Amino acid sequence: MSEFPAAIERLGRILPEYRGYAAAAERRASDRALREYLLDKTEQHAQSVNSWIHDAELSAADAGVRALAQRVFDRLGDIGDATRAAPYAFGDFMAVPVLRDDILAAIYELDGQLLDCLREVQNLVDPTLTPDTDLAALARNVEIRLDELFAIVRHRAETISEYVGP
Repeated sequence: MSEFPAAIERLGRILPEYRGYAAAAERRASDRALREYLLDKTEQHAQSVNSWIHDAELSAADAGVRALAQRVFDRLGDIGDATRAAPYAFGDFMAVPVLRDDILAAIYELDGQLLDCLREVQNLVDPTLTPDTDLAALARNVEIRLDELFAIVRHRAETISEYVGP
């Protein structure tokens, strides 16, 4: 069985607790670290987007901009809900002694995509808004990235659930 050291090292640079999924003993801690990181970041982003909504209301931005910012805020909630509701979290995925290389490769790839997309969202959300900020364009870009992130979160859960079965 392959160890996937490059994937584990890359993910471990962002999440020091991440040790991979090959060993059952480390699987739960790695998955928990990833999911807690995702939840923490989405909560931070939700606070930022909530301030956008507030700023848009104060600046009398058009209703379309406020609605778009609200959709972004709601999508962050969807990502958090999907992360917390992952059906595999304490099931057979955590107990199986050895995972096949194809399953490990798929999960590591999805974890990498998840962290990359989350970083892209952070790069969009973090800058301080100025009077010149095009809030509508910013919210649209964040919404696109969040839709991608949501798809990755769901695909990851489906991949793991498919492996362990109902």
